Amino acid sequence: MSKIESPTIYVQDTLRKNVEEKTDGAVTVLYDDTGIPSYMMRIPRFKVETIDTSLGHGIHPAFIVNGKEVPEIFVGQMNATIIDGRAYSLPDEKQERYINFDDAREACAKKGKGWHLLNNWEYAALVMYIVKNRIKYFKKEWWDWVDGLKIVDGEIFTPKDNNFELPENEWPSLGIFFDDIDGVPQLSKKITHYSEPDPKGAADDRDGGYAHLGNISKLEYAVSQEKSPDDFTETDIRPLAQLLIEPSATPIISETDDCLYVRNYGERLPRRGGSWSNGAAAGLAALGLVNRRSYSPSHVGFRPAFIGI
Repeated sequence: MSKIESPTIYVQDTLRKNVEEKTDGAVTVLYDDTGIPSYMMRIPRFKVETIDTSLGHGIHPAFIVNGKEVPEIFVGQMNATIIDGRAYSLPDEKQERYINFDDAREACAKKGKGWHLLNNWEYAALVMYIVKNRIKYFKKEWWDWVDGLKIVDGEIFTPKDNNFELPENEWPSLGIFFDDIDGVPQLSKKITHYSEPDPKGAADDRDGGYAHLGNISKLEYAVSQEKSPDDFTETDIRPLAQLLIEPSATPIISETDDCLYVRNYGERLPRRGGSWSNGAAAGLAALGLVNRRSYSPSHVGFRPAFIGI
């Protein structure tokens, strides 16, 4: 089997054929330019209203890459293994843990054009698709680092669509913050309380207090008794619903009503999904925005994603 310069699915590949047959086409095999396979879930392009009309209308942003629609995205079926510095999604292999955010991102990007660390737009689309279609082949044991989203002093930054090549320092702000109201996170247009006093900005590396919700469906956003410019409308927060942060889609809530953890001081990178050790707190929609990018624990892994561009 010869190597080529860009990732491909080999047309006459026995491994690919067997994997697709065993998973009813939900999982396929992709190769990078070393010829090593990764088991990848294929998520075909869908419109958000096919999941729930409360999500709005049109193509989910995961399938819009720098303004251009793509037909599909591929997500690692299981947490990644690292071979020669590159990330692979392989069954029956030791999954990489004790890895920080930047090293996880680098291990995916090293695979070549189109490969990248799974980002939050893609993670949201993945969860919506597998819940809606009862897909059972997604494998997870740990939290997942995800890219394309962060908070700095509670302020949410994310690309407007799945522009996974956009440098992190160019991610725009949504103009939405996680406030801390008596230890409970709330969406707001400004911060009234931090989980720690006197935050020092992105350089604040303390890991002290945090806000917590046991069920993401309870996340509220600021609405005053009298109309205020600081109030949100449902349209304002719709992108957060499409990001699987603000849970407006009822069918998704019923099966992914999981925990939310937020430290709204310093820079925090996201992990999603929970790990088996979290028990009831684990679940597909669980979101942790509490860790620095240097965090490298035993219960957080990552997985590669691929889009043909």
